[in-house]
Amino acid sequence: MKTNIRRGVAVVATVAAMAGASCGLAGTASAATITPESPLTGKVSRVAGTDRIDTALKAATQIFGASPTTPHVYITRDSDFADALSAGPLAFMNKGAILVNPTATLDLRVQTQLQNWAAAGVQVTIVGGSNAISDNVAAAIITAVGATPGTGVAKAPGTASVVRLQGTDRYATSLAVAEKVAPVVDGTGKSNGVTGDAFLATGRDFADALTAGAAAAHDGNSPVILTDGSTLSADAQAYIAARTANSGVVASTNTSYAVGGAAAAALPTAVSLAGADRYATSALVASKFWAPLSTDTNTISVGIASGETFADAVIGANVIAQTSPDGPLLLTNPTSLSAATQNYLNTNRQAVKQAFIFGGTSTITFDVSVQADKTLVI
Repeated sequence: MKTNIRRGVAVVATVAAMAGASCGLAGTASAATITPESPLTGKVSRVAGTDRIDTALKAATQIFGASPTTPHVYITRDSDFADALSAGPLAFMNKGAILVNPTATLDLRVQTQLQNWAAAGVQVTIVGGSNAISDNVAAAIITAVGATPGTGVAKAPGTASVVRLQGTDRYATSLAVAEKVAPVVDGTGKSNGVTGDAFLATGRDFADALTAGAAAAHDGNSPVILTDGSTLSADAQAYIAARTANSGVVASTNTSYAVGGAAAAALPTAVSLAGADRYATSALVASKFWAPLSTDTNTISVGIASGETFADAVIGANVIAQTSPDGPLLLTNPTSLSAATQNYLNTNRQAVKQAFIFGGTSTITFDVSVQADKTLVI
């Protein structure tokens, strides 16, 4: 399949959808997605499907509802976390959803949903190179939305498109996404004077990047940039320097946040948000960006994801960012609510309107939801 690659974007296909067509979903978002698990407070619910692919699809219906218009969908591989976590702020910016899929074959459930959205002018972005989502899957996606290979990206409602956003590896891909979230130059090479911060997290593990994603979306115009452990690429350093320098348009007030110890070591000049472990780090980030007053009531939502496995968690940051009100994504031990997360919930229990646990009971046990429910009792 022929593609045209420029600045990390491969244009794969476009198609004009039939005028007047509508897309249908199997059920309402709430019925398809959320299971209440909160007998004491009514605040705790679980977002889960039969597996990680199904969980992402159900979360997408929560975001889009039954009749989306020009939905934006970001497809990443299901067996790794990096590209999905990088994509989070871009998905939020476009009010889009993240779907996960195997590298080699288009999952039938993903195919069916894309077909349902085709008439609505779905805008599909494959995040990652062909080693993440193969060209065969890209070709199947083109077929699913009824497209033919093309060289332009149509933006008008009712026109479906498929593009690939990629770098040479996960770190370069995260930077390619960052340049879409907050480009430092416009088409003429002049500074955009973009305001917004940058969040760094290691790309060797998922936990810190997962935590960073919700904060980046909340912060606005703020990408997640992956570090190779304690190493930051020269291109990423240049990007961050450009965002934190005076632009000639506006004086920069941008801040770089390093989430986790590895990222802090990669960029020592960044504001460090690193706790004793991943659970403490997630609570620290939550307290930094969501610190409600003691008198606040129902002003934040909270996501709770496993700190041990990324399977159902990678879509969590985008979902909680698009929930009203939004809030942090906290991490927990799969079988017992982690102390740092419990402390945050206890401190802010009056402000928490709702809490969502991402993943089935094999990912986070029912005991955790019980503990969260008890902690939120006012």
